[in-house]
Amino acid sequence: MKHVGAVLVRDHTKLDADVKTLAGRLNVTLPASPSAEQKKELAAVQAKDGSSAYDAAWLTTQDAAHRKTLALIDHESPADLTPCPSQCRRALTEASCPGRPATAA
Repeated sequence: MKHVGAVLVRDHTKLDADVKTLAGRLNVTLPASPSAEQKKELAAVQAKDGSSAYDAAWLTTQDAAHRKTLALIDHESPADLTPCPSQCRRALTEASCPGRPATAA
């Protein structure tokens, strides 16, 4: 778990920087804090801290969040990602799930 956590910290630090850069280029305002749903999910995982159920809860939550993100990326139309549809999709997909091929734009 510690290795998985370290990889996620590394990858998400890069992803956050890339998304901030992209949002600036596209003049998009990013949320300043987690959504109510995200806060609820985090609280549910944190409630299991110190128990044998924590790792499974954390992994399940991470898996669901990543699948949701990838589904959003896959279902964006090229027009929604103007001015850089294929480049943005490729960058977001690779940053969210390194090694996963980007869906064709």
